[in-house]
Amino acid sequence: MSYVGVAASVTTDFGGPVLDWLRASRFDADTAAAPSGFTLGWVGWLGYEVAGQTMGVTTGRASRYPDSAWLFVDRCIAFDHTSGEVTLLALDDVDAYRKLVEAALASAEVPVLPTPPPTTVQWAYTDSEYVGMIEACQRAIREGDAYQLCLTTEAQVRATPDPFTTYLALRASSPTHHGALLVAGGVAVLSASPEQFLTVSPDGSVESKPIKGTRARGATAESDKRQRLELESSEKERAENLMIVDLMRNDIGRVSRVGSVTVTSLLAVESYAQVHQLVSTVRGQLADGLTAIDAIAVCFPAGSMTGAPKQSATRI
Repeated sequence: MSYVGVAASVTTDFGGPVLDWLRASRFDADTAAAPSGFTLGWVGWLGYEVAGQTMGVTTGRASRYPDSAWLFVDRCIAFDHTSGEVTLLALDDVDAYRKLVEAALASAEVPVLPTPPPTTVQWAYTDSEYVGMIEACQRAIREGDAYQLCLTTEAQVRATPDPFTTYLALRASSPTHHGALLVAGGVAVLSASPEQFLTVSPDGSVESKPIKGTRARGATAESDKRQRLELESSEKERAENLMIVDLMRNDIGRVSRVGSVTVTSLLAVESYAQVHQLVSTVRGQLADGLTAIDAIAVCFPAGSMTGAPKQSATRI
């Protein structure tokens, strides 16, 4: 299912912690007629630096982009790629929205997408600097300060490609169920992530599907199968995944009814265009009086993005 939403407003200044703003701005919509439970309302992102609010730690860097941005989506087109059905959602006057869409389709032309110009990639660190950071992480693990650390870097390209054109190319080469294009606050976020950090259903069911363990797809059916089997049997990858499962069980347990936290799937392989991934599923049931915002407050950022234990790993 794909969704194309129309934003009535964009917010990047929250006058304080963004989660407090989200609590105050909570919007409830009827989910009965919405495809796959999707409802109109607030759609946006939380940057990694929001960890300063949820965990009380400094991340060591300030992003040049807004830490969070939210769009109030009051109209949306939902595409069901399996059935071929298209559904229009609107908070007001869906008939007027339908006529607007029909008129746009009647005059629409298939766009000619430009070819992006060639460009070079500039990495945030040199190879030797990055190797030094890896060695520092290994020392921290040997000294018992963490069990697992997630070291990331950044790549920049000296170009300003059209976000929509670029996303179409990304979706064609690496389709995933949690891919997204969000444009807000002067920033375009393009995602090809297959990972589901956190879902909270209307009945209070909390679910996380952490990913740890990756292998490239093979060039032939035989090598692809070999890569998958190697991932499934890797002691290292299984241990990493189990550590994050335990971390997410702890986080979800902090906002769930006692005894409701379960691991419904452990170390399952999911295959995508470029990679095989090792995925587990952790579920819980929200305790009485708590909401999805409370679940985000204790679970963000995802353990698969921090390492374990989360507090120590984030500081390191």
